[in-house]
Formats: sequence, structure tokens, C-alpha cells
Amino acid sequence: MAELLVDSLMSKKPRTVYVDETIDLAELLMSLGSIRHLPVIDREGRLVGVVSNRDVLRAGDRQSRPDDPRLLKHSAIAVRDVMSPDVLTVAPETSALEAALMMRKNQIGCLPVISEDRLVGIVTESDYVELAASLLKAQ
Repeated sequence: MAELLVDSLMSKKPRTVYVDETIDLAELLMSLGSIRHLPVIDREGRLVGVVSNRDVLRAGDRQSRPDDPRLLKHSAIAVRDVMSPDVLTVAPETSALEAALMMRKNQIGCLPVISEDRLVGIVTESDYVELAASLLKAQ
């Protein structure tokens, strides 16, 4: 049996958000796409972070605190202010097992997939659940 690679599991051409866009837009994209993680890119298309639904929820919680003058209006909060900038990534040719172990070890829900310094996909916990379901169904 051939080794399963990230390329076979990942979502290709994932939805993204620009670093200077608002978390309201990120929240809308997540809601419309039923997704929990958005890669964050700069205007040149380079990955600069990931924003998750938890990041957006936390920003909303901070927004409701009147003691923080930076957060006067939810829609004014930029993605850069809530994203995780230090993101682990994998290449399309990374083994699916290696990626899964990275996610488990680091307790993260996704890994952006990078090829030649460009975002080409994202592999998430949901992709692994789909894989497990198909393997169990095949038994």
C-alpha cells in the first residue's frame, strides 16, 4: 500500500482572508463556508498566519469589555490583531501520518500546505475524520 500524502487529503485552494481585513469578514467567510480555520495572507499572497473561529469568538469577548479602548467597534478589528502568526506548515508531499502527528503533538486543528512559498491547500481535523470514516466504511 502506497504512503498517503497530504496532497491527497488537503482542501485545495482554501478560502483565505487578507491580514488587513476585518474579523467580521473572517467570521462571515467561516460561517458561509462552514469552516473553522482561515489562512491569512498578505497582499502578495504569502501566508502570514491563521485565524480560527476561536480567535474570532475571543475577539468578540474582548469587544464586550468597555475597559479596552482599542476595541470600540467589532468591525474595526483587523485579522492581524487576532490571528496566530506563528503557523506550522507542511508540503503537499508530507506524509499524512506525519502531518497528523504534528497536529496532535502541537494540539492544532489545521496545517496550511505550502509549495514554493505559496499556499496551495489546508489539511484539517475534518479531513482526517473523513479519511477515518471512509476507511471504516470500507471494512
